[in-house]
Amino acid sequence: MTSAINEERRLGWLLPIAAATLLAAGADGVHAMSVTLCAEPYTITLPGEAAQVPMWGYRQVADASACSATSALRASAAAPVITMPAGDSSLAVTLVNRLAVPTSVVIAGQALPADGGAAVMAEDLIGASCDPATMAMPARMACRVRSFTGETDAGAQRTYTFTNLRPGSFLLQSGTHPQAQVQMGLVALLKQDAAPLDLTARRLYGAAATDANPSFDVDATALLSEVDVAQHNRIQSTLGTDGQQAQWKTGGSTLDYAPRHFLINGRPFDGSNVAATDIGLNAPNGARVVLRLANAGLQSRSLML
Repeated sequence: MTSAINEERRLGWLLPIAAATLLAAGADGVHAMSVTLCAEPYTITLPGEAAQVPMWGYRQVADASACSATSALRASAAAPVITMPAGDSSLAVTLVNRLAVPTSVVIAGQALPADGGAAVMAEDLIGASCDPATMAMPARMACRVRSFTGETDAGAQRTYTFTNLRPGSFLLQSGTHPQAQVQMGLVALLKQDAAPLDLTARRLYGAAATDANPSFDVDATALLSEVDVAQHNRIQSTLGTDGQQAQWKTGGSTLDYAPRHFLINGRPFDGSNVAATDIGLNAPNGARVVLRLANAGLQSRSLML
């Protein structure tokens, strides 16, 4: 009898401890999200262009096996939209690099990845890193920042973990040689609602319960980008072709950047077929709609409503 009483008391202590452990494990899981992005080359057809135009882009995949050297490239342009659950504060991005040059991932407006490593200083676009503190002039002048965070080499993969994320709409982009890699299309949109007060409405940002302004019903995204065909061809034929990267030094520059094609959510805008870039909305009359905008172009752009 004594043994049974002691066992009952022991279980009485263990059950609350087990429940607390499960709650703690669940809380940790809520605050962490992971995605896998495939950085890859592809081509698209743009209005009025005789040949297909080379592009680089992110493709969200289930795992790295879908981004192997032999997996099929995408058939059409698209820019991923990564949706973080409300209340999450950490995002782990596994980047699989199918490009011929190193690349990386940063989120504009958010802190650099906690495990990304130091910025990469280099004398060129694909070679070894350098340290200006150990170099004499004039070589020191050629050692400049190539990447805002640690790089993922061509054919490799790496995970970048972003912590203490804030809700909102943010541009996820390449942090390596951005004047070339971002304009080639290495961009995505990251969005997150603020933690809800109840189950009746979504919240755009944290505010007092008496403030109705952050509440909304439906959101839509518009990621704007642009294409300078001459620049894209030049980048692909040099940086995009293994063994030809040195050509970028002699003829590569964005000073003459002059885009004449514009993309919405990665799809080319065509004035003769505007439905192709329509942003679909399913919202009844009176609904509060949030339009999330991000500009990935090298020039300032905005929508006129």
